[in-house]
Amino acid sequence: MGGMVAQELAESVPKLVDRLVLVGSGPRGGTGLTRMSGVTLRGTLKATATREDPKTLLFFTRTAAGRTAAASYLGRLAERTTNRDEAVKPGVFLAQLAAVRRWGALPASTLARSSTPTLILHGDSDRMVPPANAAALAAHFTEAALEVFADSGHGAAFQNHARTVQLTLEFLDRQTGSPAARNTTSPNQGDI
Repeated sequence: MGGMVAQELAESVPKLVDRLVLVGSGPRGGTGLTRMSGVTLRGTLKATATREDPKTLLFFTRTAAGRTAAASYLGRLAERTTNRDEAVKPGVFLAQLAAVRRWGALPASTLARSSTPTLILHGDSDRMVPPANAAALAAHFTEAALEVFADSGHGAAFQNHARTVQLTLEFLDRQTGSPAARNTTSPNQGDI
């Protein structure tokens, strides 16, 4: 959801956005975004039935590496015991799914080309926001760098956190010029 809001800000008030980092996001009218509600609700129900954390099924692949990454991520989440955000209430959760569905239902033709330097990170196995959206976003931004993480789902940034931090710092550290336009797939190097 945050990536969609960020896209709107970059388009509405481009002078306020120097650079943009989009993770697991999609453009207006993006492939499969209208189906995200169903994917999310089915994943949540399955997780409840199997007594798993929904994040395990929704954000990570079901491979050995994905399951290990999910366990590591959940462990990191549990480390912080004070000043934690409140749990998302059901009404907020449903409103978010409805907003994503509306975003996905918008005509793709409303996309305006943007010159905002943008780093796009995505998982190659993202079931919530299908990977085709990463390439669509890269085409939308004239100055885009795209990194697709192998064996990673919607939680690609969580699973590949060290590489995500490295790429983001390198991207934000650039003084002038456009990011090197690249489309790559990062191997999952046990970066969990």
